[in-house]
Amino acid sequence: MSPQQLSEVLRYYPETGHFYWKVWSPNTPTDRLAGTVSVHGRRVITYKGKKHYASRLAWALTHGDWPRHEIDHIDGDQLNDAIKNLRDVPRQTNQQNAKQCRADRRPLGIQPNGDGWMARLNLGAETVYLGTRPKMWQAGLLYLRAKRKMHAGNTL
Repeated sequence: MSPQQLSEVLRYYPETGHFYWKVWSPNTPTDRLAGTVSVHGRRVITYKGKKHYASRLAWALTHGDWPRHEIDHIDGDQLNDAIKNLRDVPRQTNQQNAKQCRADRRPLGIQPNGDGWMARLNLGAETVYLGTRPKMWQAGLLYLRAKRKMHAGNTL
């Protein structure tokens, strides 16, 4: 499907990132919000039996061509498909923009180490030891400063 064909069936609002169906059929009522939220927390729009991430559709409609790489949500909110929040980047850059807090509420890049907390950062295949601090938040700051300096894709 080309971006032109896409624009004939979907209306995209770049400020909000929302999509609405332009055409009506029994399965796609007109002017209804398009898509559903996947189990991975991203909006998915199904057209002609094929599922598409809304972020990729937003890129195609705005730029007139499909993204060359992955679409990264700059603010980390995978449901924010506003065009100003999207960028077409290689996988490694996208992964460098991981959220600062893990599911277990521990900041990225730190782990318990004896009586303190160790900070480390991955640079490609290499792991860089950043130091150990007595408090979790202190090690988290070490990691965050290094991430901002060493990871080009980071937006924290």
